[in-house]
Amino acid sequence: MLAIYGGRVSASFPSLSSDAIFIADAHHKQDSSTFPLLLDQLLDKPPSQVFLMGDIFHILVGKVASSVRPHQVILEKIQTLSHVSEVFYFEGNHDLGLHALPFFQRVRVYSRAQQPAFFLWKNRLFALAHGDLFVGWGYEFYISSLRRFGNVLGYLDRAFSSLYPALQKRIDAKRIKTLEFNQIELAHFAQRRLNLYRAHAQKNSADLGGVIEGHFHLGEYYQNPHTQECYWGLPSFYCSRLAPTLKVMSKN
Repeated sequence: MLAIYGGRVSASFPSLSSDAIFIADAHHKQDSSTFPLLLDQLLDKPPSQVFLMGDIFHILVGKVASSVRPHQVILEKIQTLSHVSEVFYFEGNHDLGLHALPFFQRVRVYSRAQQPAFFLWKNRLFALAHGDLFVGWGYEFYISSLRRFGNVLGYLDRAFSSLYPALQKRIDAKRIKTLEFNQIELAHFAQRRLNLYRAHAQKNSADLGGVIEGHFHLGEYYQNPHTQECYWGLPSFYCSRLAPTLKVMSKN
């Protein structure tokens, strides 16, 4: 089926490459070497595409200088990588306001408002997002408040230099967990997510082929046996040290 979106044929959408690497929920903290090492490996053998699927940093607020400063070297590495690979960065709920960063001239940043974004894979349209979409009004209120606070924090950070480090210490202490399902629970969860994304796609005259999202720290794959729609719940790089390619993911 030819994917249609807003009256435009599928050729209007960017395509996913088979060697595209997906990195989700790395939750990088200042003293960790794992994510920087992965970036070095990608710079050594760059793939055609790199997708940073949100929560790459445990806390990064683009408008807060004290938040950006500890990660400057890594942010510059991401920019360097964007000269040899296409780099797409989907904001999560731990990395906000990335459009304010001066490092990302060549990195394609998707704010939460720009998600999901649609990409073509094997002539089917896939919705890509960090994953914290369509989860209820309570979460919407929380994330909207968090983003507004991020804007205010940028001003407070300049006046009270001790404020952000105290906040970061509390966030760093938060435990990071994975979401685990049995096969029946996974099927229910994945189908519910597919239904939500499909409803969004249909509002924009799009035929959905599948979903690729992070946020839930799943590391699971599901395919609807009737519609053949695919759901990839990406693994948390922080928990699993996995950054799969699309080619490997599609073998599930």
